[in-house]
Amino acid sequence: NCLDQTVDARQIHDAIRVTFADSKEIEVLQSTVPASVVFRQASTSGMSAHRIEYKQPSNRRAPSALQIIRELAIEA
Repeated sequence: NCLDQTVDARQIHDAIRVTFADSKEIEVLQSTVPASVVFRQASTSGMSAHRIEYKQPSNRRAPSALQIIRELAIEA
């Protein structure tokens, strides 16, 4: 799920990690997907986000969709 850059979203994110930290059945991945327009655009257009955004935009701190998808694939 996409993570908003709000205090509320960060608290929920942290609570999920704490809740399932000792679970043997549920693994919470370390990677997060920032709430980014490219993921909504990809869904609407029926395309993969990493095909739409393969380079990090110069005006954004978050990595490109391609880098995020790669990190998730490696971690999973």
